[in-house]
Amino acid sequence: MHSFKKIFLLLLIGGTLFLTGCGIRVATDLSLDQDFKGSRTITCFVSASDMLQYFKGDSKNIDNIIENNCPDCLIYSKKETDSGTEYQFRLEFQSLEDYKTSLGSVLNFSPEITYHGSSSVFSKGISIQENFTSLDLLRWFEVLLQEEYNISDSQIESLWEVGDTKVEFSGTSYESEPQISISSMEYSDFDGIEIYTTEKDDRTYERLIRFKVPTSTLNKHSAELEDYFADHLPKKAEGIWVPVKTGKNYELTLYADSFSELSSMTAVALDCTSEQQSLVSSTFSDYQFFQFDLERTEQLDFSYFLCTKDEEVPVAYYYKPNSLTEPKTVDIQKKINNNFTGKADKNGFYCLFDGNCTTLNVGFLGEMNLFVSSYQITTILKDNGALERSFTFTFQNDLIDPEIHQLNSFFKKNKTAHLTMKGDFSDEIGTLTITQKGTKDDLNYSSRLLFGSENNSADYKEGHSLLAVYQDTSLTESIDLSRFLGSTNQKLTGEYVFINESSETLNKFSIHSGQSDISYKETNQNNHYMADISGCLFTVSYTGSLFDPFGMIVFVILLLALVAATLFLIRKNPMNRLEKF
Repeated sequence: MHSFKKIFLLLLIGGTLFLTGCGIRVATDLSLDQDFKGSRTITCFVSASDMLQYFKGDSKNIDNIIENNCPDCLIYSKKETDSGTEYQFRLEFQSLEDYKTSLGSVLNFSPEITYHGSSSVFSKGISIQENFTSLDLLRWFEVLLQEEYNISDSQIESLWEVGDTKVEFSGTSYESEPQISISSMEYSDFDGIEIYTTEKDDRTYERLIRFKVPTSTLNKHSAELEDYFADHLPKKAEGIWVPVKTGKNYELTLYADSFSELSSMTAVALDCTSEQQSLVSSTFSDYQFFQFDLERTEQLDFSYFLCTKDEEVPVAYYYKPNSLTEPKTVDIQKKINNNFTGKADKNGFYCLFDGNCTTLNVGFLGEMNLFVSSYQITTILKDNGALERSFTFTFQNDLIDPEIHQLNSFFKKNKTAHLTMKGDFSDEIGTLTITQKGTKDDLNYSSRLLFGSENNSADYKEGHSLLAVYQDTSLTESIDLSRFLGSTNQKLTGEYVFINESSETLNKFSIHSGQSDISYKETNQNNHYMADISGCLFTVSYTGSLFDPFGMIVFVILLLALVAATLFLIRKNPMNRLEKF
């Protein structure tokens, strides 16, 4: 009898609650794909009886409240039935960042969302946690209802009833608490990925990506793996399975004409879910045309291959520069990898990363040297101490189009009345020609601009003696190309030519490298000198004489004055003439 009374009492209480209702029942449906693109739908249902009890049966007034105050990021719709009214708020988003931005415009606190979703061979399921509920996203609505219908604070708490919260991901539906928290990840064994990048001397690239799949995963997902690699084979790529003791390695070899192309092909192979980024730059110093800095960096996304509970992948990244390039160890340590040692293995590869990661920002910083095969320097002396000097460098043309464009831009930028630069990069052997014209000060200015050394100078002097018919002249040239040519071209050989097109007469010519004299040949009656030189630092000097018309006039005037004075003295003292007879 007592049991029957208890059951009857519980049914009575439950029936009362059912008839009374709660006001607004809130349900949540979050639907998203692996890239976190999807929608969040919040459905608020108010029964006909609750509409009458709580809101005086005035649904149109609620419509006005929503339409005038609904946040822009929420798409509002309404549906009425005999049983009640359904208000729906839909938030659409393209990415996790887009989702956070929209939530931040509605919530009065910062949303925190951690997420990973995968449906790959190596990890399946979803892991997502949020620090808010759909009720938090409707606080604006609650405040307006409370003000409009004079609902007390105690009543407003009982106004809401939280319904089902569902998350749908990759065709699977998950039930959750109102504050979403789901963790359903399953992982397969995976030994990781090795990437070997080779930059060839012709400035093209070859990359080997090795996917190391153990036997346990091969047995479970052999068909899926075959399909994946077949569907993600980039153009100009080759892929083969190689048996190993632990299972099989899928070795994918990529061939690319540029680093940017190589990075894009890698994105296809890795099924990157984030935007693939790469940076390729070549930086020429104002003083070093044949030795310049290279930067090859990229961002790799390994999300498809996540295989650990920390949502990471074992990755090793190796880079082999071409024979013209040396790594800038200090810069790599500072900018990219603090553990970089700068030591290559026996095959010439540098290890830039070896560890676990999800995304990887990695790259190679180096210093590239172009080999100069020869150079010729020609100095022409013109009248009034004017000079014309040209440098012609012949080098192995390993430049790529962006670098050539950068050099040509530099040439145009620094073109002046007394300095011109021109490069011919059309063939495998390139030439760079620099021409300087003007006074010694003009040449000294442009030499400092180009070569960045105080050792580069030209000094022309002309003597001034009132009684001399021929004035002494001298020219001294100091040329230092060590910075300009770079560290690999210090023992370079070349030719120096001096041509006298002035009216001067050359008396003495010499050329020195350090403390040693360099032998030379003379042609064209001492107006043309040629010397074979080596190294990057040498000095040229000559002394000469220049006919001075003013000095001749002074000499003639003085001679005439002397004759006139003698005649005058003879006329003034005729006895001297008689005594002579």
